[in-house]
Amino acid sequence: MKNKNIRFQITEKSININDTINSFYTALNDSTGTIVIHHGKAKYPGKHIKNYKKIEIKMLENENMIKERLLSIVNKYNINKIHIAHRIGTIYKNDAILFIGVEAVERNDGFNCVREVLEYMKQENIFSLKELDEV
Repeated sequence: MKNKNIRFQITEKSININDTINSFYTALNDSTGTIVIHHGKAKYPGKHIKNYKKIEIKMLENENMIKERLLSIVNKYNINKIHIAHRIGTIYKNDAILFIGVEAVERNDGFNCVREVLEYMKQENIFSLKELDEV
């Protein structure tokens, strides 16, 4: 199995999408045929509270357990690099919540890896997301 460049971060700071994408694009592998980017944000109106004021996101699972599961997903695909950043804490409408960037040899591996990582990260037992109507 190839040595994969994996970066996983949980942060309470804002995710600057432009800076994150720019840093992701450094040192691309010659065998890369596709790059897949997912940018998840706090959409508005909310799912549960239409006019929410803020969202509280908490990590429910142990970070090492998350990393272990992500590694098992990533190892299923022929990718050169993956970068995952997930925001926790207080966020507001349109803030970036999740960034997934995959550099893959083949596009099917890139898309499938992003899809599987995204579905895993969206499970309610990994992170809780609560819309609040007070500031």
